[in-house]
Amino acid sequence: MNYLVIVPSYIPAYHYGGPIRSVASLNEAMVGEGHSVRVLTTNANGKERLNVKTGTIHEINGVEVVYFNRWTGDHSNFTPGLLWTLWKSAKSYDAIHLHSWWNLVIMPAVFICLLRGVRPVLSPRGSITKYTFNHQKSLIKRWVHRVFGKNLMKQCKLHVTSQQEAEDVNAYLKNPRLYLIPNLLELKPQMVIKNPDLDSLHLVYLGRIDPKKNIAFLLDVVLNDFNIPFTLEFIGDGDPTYVEAMKQKALTNTSITWSGPVYDDRKWLKLATSDILLLPSINENYGNVILEALSQGTAVLISDNVGLKEYVVENKLGWVATLQAAEWRRILRKAWAEKEELAAIRRNASSCIIRDFQRTELVNKYVTMYGEQLSKLD
Repeated sequence: MNYLVIVPSYIPAYHYGGPIRSVASLNEAMVGEGHSVRVLTTNANGKERLNVKTGTIHEINGVEVVYFNRWTGDHSNFTPGLLWTLWKSAKSYDAIHLHSWWNLVIMPAVFICLLRGVRPVLSPRGSITKYTFNHQKSLIKRWVHRVFGKNLMKQCKLHVTSQQEAEDVNAYLKNPRLYLIPNLLELKPQMVIKNPDLDSLHLVYLGRIDPKKNIAFLLDVVLNDFNIPFTLEFIGDGDPTYVEAMKQKALTNTSITWSGPVYDDRKWLKLATSDILLLPSINENYGNVILEALSQGTAVLISDNVGLKEYVVENKLGWVATLQAAEWRRILRKAWAEKEELAAIRRNASSCIIRDFQRTELVNKYVTMYGEQLSKLD
């Protein structure tokens, strides 16, 4: 099969975090199973532009990628060259999959697909939530959604990654064509760590340092009335002003460190040598880092606003808590006092992830979604 993927940014634009990796992993898995994938994207990389040649095909891990020069900055990324290419080629693919929503790449791309008689797959990637409509340009987003956004989305096949995301979308769209398929990630085999340090509870946060991730809450948990030996490492970056404010909040506590972004085997080693991954997000449609941590046998403590919460609870791979600092402290104290639960998760989590997130099985689910007769407009 021959697929086209449209996304506002693509690797190596790791500035944008988890969605970049999950989109790339899906594309590479599709190629690995014998399909052809071409990506149309922009040279966006935060405030900067990627240093790549635009308008030509790059092969990245078997995937054909064409970068186009964006005319506007984050997060609009208006790119006429990409849209013109889509207009000319839309009918030559078996399916078109678009990722993201609130930008001038994806919205016009949906409109072009519909004009060309193609019903695309759209993955909103957590962009249709109560949080979205109440933060950052919320009035504009509500107006766009009411006037034309929801009508465009209803013409697509909508791909969501969790039951929580499905519920979020259903709250803002009537009778959407929904397909629930988890993210497909490239996960590393579990590292064997000898003689783990039991002198303190090793906690880790890995992701964007961003208000949506609730970093201030997490600092409040460990800086006030915690009373157990711990280390907490923040891995990732974000807006420099916000990052600096968080560092100042924890300035006097030497148990808290800030490592910046970490990639490749160093990232997997950080996860494997931690006791618990913390993810207190205000809103999170999925949470790739949860599966990454569990693949290394590391337990997770996440908020009840995270899409993978049901999976964590059902498989006893950690804890899900409301955003009450006292509740998080209680859970962490219990984990420190009763280390048998952490040891059990260390033994079992990796095999659980291998069982439930097989690449071939997930690719087949995506292919089935792409191939349904709704691909062309009725």
